[in-house]
This record gives sequence, structure tokens and C-alpha cells, in this order.
Amino acid sequence: MPFVVAPIRNNSVTRMSIHAKLTATLLNLAAAGRSGVFRTGNSSGKRQLVLKNGAISFAESSFPEEHLARIMVSMGLLRRADLREIASMMKSGKSSEQAVASLKRTDEKTLEKGLREQVIVVLSSTMGWKEVEMRFFQGKDLIKNRRNLGLNIPEMLVSGARRAVSKRLVKAPRGFLDGKITVDRDFAEKRTELPLNAIESHAYLRAHDEIPAKELAALLSSGEEAAPEEVLLRLYALGLIGPETSPEIPPENIREPAVSGEISMRIDDLLLRFKNAGLYEILSVRTDAGPDEIRDAYHNLAKAYHPDHFQSEEYPGDLQSRVERVFTYINDAYTTLRDPDLRSEYDSKGLSRTGGAAARTGGPAGSEQEEVIDALFRQGRQSLARGEFEKAAKELKSCVHLRPGNASYNYFLGLAESEVPGLYKSAEQHLIKAIELESMSADSHIALVKFYLKVRLPRRAAARLKELMRWDPENPEAKRLLQQIKSMADL
Repeated sequence: MPFVVAPIRNNSVTRMSIHAKLTATLLNLAAAGRSGVFRTGNSSGKRQLVLKNGAISFAESSFPEEHLARIMVSMGLLRRADLREIASMMKSGKSSEQAVASLKRTDEKTLEKGLREQVIVVLSSTMGWKEVEMRFFQGKDLIKNRRNLGLNIPEMLVSGARRAVSKRLVKAPRGFLDGKITVDRDFAEKRTELPLNAIESHAYLRAHDEIPAKELAALLSSGEEAAPEEVLLRLYALGLIGPETSPEIPPENIREPAVSGEISMRIDDLLLRFKNAGLYEILSVRTDAGPDEIRDAYHNLAKAYHPDHFQSEEYPGDLQSRVERVFTYINDAYTTLRDPDLRSEYDSKGLSRTGGAAARTGGPAGSEQEEVIDALFRQGRQSLARGEFEKAAKELKSCVHLRPGNASYNYFLGLAESEVPGLYKSAEQHLIKAIELESMSADSHIALVKFYLKVRLPRRAAARLKELMRWDPENPEAKRLLQQIKSMADL
């Protein structure tokens, strides 16, 4: 049975608890010398650390930008051109690490650099979450045949907190820098296990006096590698300190922050412009832009307008929903233009010159288009449930055409096509695409394993099942299928 920590959500009382719970849980696992899989997740995805004897062996993440190969590209340890070869090897059943290790230019030292960086990235990103559920699956052999980095958990936690603050993944809660700093005294004994540097230790000791944050920041020496406010945020990210209370503001004095108002106007301008813009206009690139230029444009826009950046209390709910609509336009543009076939089809219709949401899809724009897609998706699932597989495949194919980057659409289309003999190849492609879009979706892995067994490809089924059980070793359906494969091998 997994060890489970209940989900904690962001508010003025429990935000510190998220960080303290994460730090305390990992320190307890380290002190007890536990082996197994420590998984964190929320509605946006999952991350996990694989532990062996109380140390971190390696990390994994369902977020594409946190995959090992992409991290190593960002570090300059791999070429961007290597990603295609790595993706091809992973489709054949190799793990990300195995695929990277297979490259001739990757030596052991380089690979370990990338793996260590991935651990820090996973920890720092998790510290930036506003809602998290934690689970620990105990067992030494849950994931076999992997390198054991043997990374010290306390050291990695401190490194993760420093990275989370430097990358602005962790923001100060309301009242943190304007009121008094308090120490979580129930958690105080854990501080001795964390290798804080001199200024961090000094700040933590002075925080016990419950003095105002600004006064504490003024007492910290300047000229260090980080500003005093950043030092306090590091301790906050580790769950060691937090705001005393959130100041009570009379309702009549509550005003939307000026920065929020400026952003609100900018978002409205973008919605108005994107409604009738072509995909190249949305990304602000030329029609002859290369893949790298398109990717960089998307990343810059994502940094500014990804919905995750607008989840804090300083932004009103209606602004958050409008940001999500803006990012839908950005994501749709990138999904089409990064795919050579979709881009060619888009260009061939002259849409790069005419623009407009309705022109791009051949249907209604904005919310009307969403309603059309939702209706098609519901119809497709209903047809699938009734056993009308060819009809379901046709309906769901329209959804994938309109939203090729949606994992659920690809998954259900793959299910429908797997029941139509003439569509087997397409079924495999769509199930694999669903996994690429959401790599830690057990349903997509299970569906592909069952498909391979159905078409009598047990080796592919076994490879895919191995990938699933690396991060979900307790999945009952995976265990049943494993026994089925073993039985087939014994025949």
C-alpha cells in the first residue's frame, strides 16, 4: 500500500504547509533509509523521485520541458537535433535515460550531469505548485536497471529551494514581506538536517524572534549571492518560515492591483487581435520562420501568458479565465506550426494570409468553435460506448484535426480505431501521440498494451508495459497484463 499525504490547497493558512509537508516527508524518508517512488501531482501533471536507501536515484516528470533530453539540450549537453532520434528510440520502448545513453556523443559523466539537473528541476518546480498531492510507493525493486545517483535529499532540497526562488517559481504570499515572520516550531527540528549556508542559517535563527520581515531583511548582510528578500523566500520554499497572519483588509479598501489592471487591458487587446489573426500573427513570426524560431516565439509567449502564472490571489478569477482563452490561441498556433504536415496543410489553404479563427478551422470561432468540438467529442464517446466504432472514429478524428495537441482526443480516437481492422496503424499512432502529450497517463499506456496484444505483438506490449510500471508499479491492470504476457511466453 502506498504512503499517502492528502492534497493541500493554497490559501493564507496552508501555503506554508505545502512546502513544510514536502520537505518533512522527504527528510523522513531519507532518515528512515526508505526505497521506493515518491510521487507528487496535481491536475496539471505528475513528477516523481525514485529513492534507494534514503537517497535520490533519479527523477521523472510528465511535463515535456522537464524530460531528461530537453533539460540536457537546455544545458548545452545535447544538440536540439538529437531530440528526434531520442523520441524515435523511446517509441520503441526505451526509457528517456536509455535513449540518451545510446547516443555515441553521450558519456557517463555527461549523462549524470543531466540526471542531477533533472532532480533539481523537479524539486524546484514542485515547490512552485499551489496544490499538490504526495504519495510514496515503498519497494526497492519497483524500478529496475537504472543508474543510482545516490543524491543526498537534504542537499537537493536546499538546491531546489534556491533554484525555485532564482527562477521565480515561488512567490511571496500576501503579507509575507509586509508583516512579521514566524517559524513553524513543530517543524523546527528538521532545520538541523538541511545544509543551509551562513546567511540562510542567520536569517532562520533571527526569524525565531518574530520580527517584521523588512527589519529582518535589513539585518542580513548585503553583497551575498542573493538579495535578503530572496534568502527569506528560500526558507519559505523549504517550509521553515512563513507570514504571521494575512492582514485583514476592509472590503471597501480592496482594490484590484494596478499591475493586474494593466495586464487585464493587455489580455483584452490580445483576445480582440487573436480572434481574427492568423497563426503566424499570433506567434509574431514570419511565414517563412524556421522550427527554432517558432519554438522560441512560443516559449516567450508561454513565459508571459501561461495560465499557471495567473493563479495567485492578486489576479481576479475573470482575468484567469481570459488568460486561459489567450493561451488556447497561442497553443493552437504552436501545435499547428510545429508539425510539418499540419503547417503544410495550413499554408496550402492560404490561411497564413487570410487568418482568422473561423478560417483556420473551417468552422465557427471562439466559444462557438469550442462548443462544436465538445459536441463532436461527446458524440464520439457515445458512439464508442455503443460499439459503433467506425462512426466514433470519424467523429473523434474531427476533434483531433481541430485540436491535434489534445491528449484525450487522441486517446479516444486510438481506442475507436483499434476496433476497426483497416485502421490499426492509425490507432497505434494516435495512442502513441496521446502518450507523448501526457506521458504519465496510465490509461493511454494500458490501451496501447492491449492493442499490441490484440494484434499479436507481445514484445511491443511488454516494452510499453515496462515503461508504465516504471512510474506506476502498483497499477492493478498493469499487473494483470504482465501476467497475461508471461502466460503467453510460457505457451
